Amino acid sequence: MKAYRFITALLCLVIAATALASCSKPPEFSTVRDEFISLIEASVEVNDIFFGEGLPVYDREESTWREDMLKFHEESKTYYYILSDESYGTVIKYIENETKKNVYLHKTDKKSDGTAVYEADGYYYYPISDYKEKEVHYVYDEKSPANYDYVRTDAKYQSIASIKEAAAKVYTPEFLETVYKTAFEGIVSDVGGVVYARYSDSDDEFFMKSNKFEPYFTEHTTYDFSTMEMTSPSRADYVNVTITAHGRHFDYDKAEIVTESYQKTLKFVLTEVGWRLDSPTY
Repeated sequence: MKAYRFITALLCLVIAATALASCSKPPEFSTVRDEFISLIEASVEVNDIFFGEGLPVYDREESTWREDMLKFHEESKTYYYILSDESYGTVIKYIENETKKNVYLHKTDKKSDGTAVYEADGYYYYPISDYKEKEVHYVYDEKSPANYDYVRTDAKYQSIASIKEAAAKVYTPEFLETVYKTAFEGIVSDVGGVVYARYSDSDDEFFMKSNKFEPYFTEHTTYDFSTMEMTSPSRADYVNVTITAHGRHFDYDKAEIVTESYQKTLKFVLTEVGWRLDSPTY
């Protein structure tokens, strides 16, 4: 009877060990390969938001309203705007009293064959026909925060919550925890320096991006998916892959940052909502 119980217990242990080994066995790579590629491709946008150029913002110089941009011409009793143009330099804009249409004049110190609408102080003002005024949103003024720029209202993401939603579809919560700290809260370094949060939604009107952040990269790392292979250690809930990448990285043999092709290892983790990247891909 004792021998029977021993054999039964031994068989149970063998079955349990076999089941455990089966649970720890990594998935067939062919069943997850396409999903891994999709995650790497989706990470490009997320990487750019957190570590690259970031969301587009309104240009400080172009979109700042200054009081000296609006003038009053005493002789004609007309208000006019001073615009900056890449082709013409200084352009004067005013509304014609009779037609109520915008009129644009090119301000120059060189006399041409055309008829100047106005001449004063050595400058000639020539009409510009079919002028297309560049659309400019004057969003900054003297009260605007110095360390933050306003994210364009036509940008894809307009809040911290929307960025988090996109990032959570690509990276693991554990990876994003430290990213969120610097991206949305900011940090104080050991030497007393302040790292401003990359993004802030504290403004009542605009989503904001720090203008103090130095991007980690200017060009995205690219990957040759034909070289992607599963490597050890890997198991049912996480997989490591090696892949040929091309981009900027630290070469430990040369002890310097170089831009070249190299072998990179990426980790993927199976979460409650599917596979997610647990390694940076930028």
